[in-house]
Amino acid sequence: MKKSLAIIYFSLFLLLTSCSLAKNSEYEKNNNTEMSKNEIPSSNTDEMLIYIQNQVQEDIEINGVFDDKRDEAINFLNKNYPNYFDNNETMEKTYYYGCYLSKGYSNYNIKEYTLLGVDVCNAIKDVYRGLDKVESDRTQLNLEFIKENLVRLE
Repeated sequence: MKKSLAIIYFSLFLLLTSCSLAKNSEYEKNNNTEMSKNEIPSSNTDEMLIYIQNQVQEDIEINGVFDDKRDEAINFLNKNYPNYFDNNETMEKTYYYGCYLSKGYSNYNIKEYTLLGVDVCNAIKDVYRGLDKVESDRTQLNLEFIKENLVRLE
């Protein structure tokens, strides 16, 4: 009986200790993220995609959503179709415009721009991170959706 109680207490001790360590680890992770908010992340990472999404969110909060920016996004997407994957700068700019359209116009329930933005983001994100290829069926399907949406918006 004493052995069973000792084992239970020891198990509880280990459980509480591991929970405490996990919380401390999460706390440090969050603080490090906060401290490095102004740093630009490395290309081809999840962190860079999140950074771009945050830039879009900040731009929308500060400047709102307006027709000139929307037209700039659509013109860029038209002009560069389907060469969004030429280099990191182009992929990042394409991703920015995709996020702008999807985030900005989802608030206004304007489906055409929102869907275009979602398709752009879906086409770019995995190729950018090296998890997919431009030639993959999924990427090509997203490119087809982008083209269809661009034609509809002309």
